[in-house]
Amino acid sequence: MILGLVCAIPVAQASSAVPWVAQGSVQNVLDLGDGRLAHVGNFQRRGLLTGPLVQIEAGEITAAFPELVGTIHHIQPDPRGGFYVGGEFVVDAESTWQNLVRVDAGGRLDPHWNPNPNGAVYAIEVNEAGVFVGGSFQTIAGESRGAVARFSPDGTLDD
Repeated sequence: MILGLVCAIPVAQASSAVPWVAQGSVQNVLDLGDGRLAHVGNFQRRGLLTGPLVQIEAGEITAAFPELVGTIHHIQPDPRGGFYVGGEFVVDAESTWQNLVRVDAGGRLDPHWNPNPNGAVYAIEVNEAGVFVGGSFQTIAGESRGAVARFSPDGTLDD
């Protein structure tokens, strides 16, 4: 088994003894501010069993976000302090949440935002016009879309 080396953004007071390895691949690192980082990718272990989305603070895992099963391809912050996560994953076997979720500023899944694309999400961009997503999906938020969609700032799917 090959372990992927995680190259992280420098964090204040990070210990050089921290084993920066993940079981699987790291796809993206997001600076959450205040010395916190989120590592995302196709891994189930980075120090302790967390799933593929973790928060790093001062070189230690400080929070496991909602456990997602699968691969995360992209993470993008939103202006409300949370972030969007896209990839090929499910939240759990009983959930309809898959491939694209919003995590709020408290680290919880946003229950009001569940677009449920039927394929992978590889790209997310957030700006004043809304949330743009791209991937290999054909439907999202119950509507037919050919691999690209835009959500207005209030979270509704745009035409």
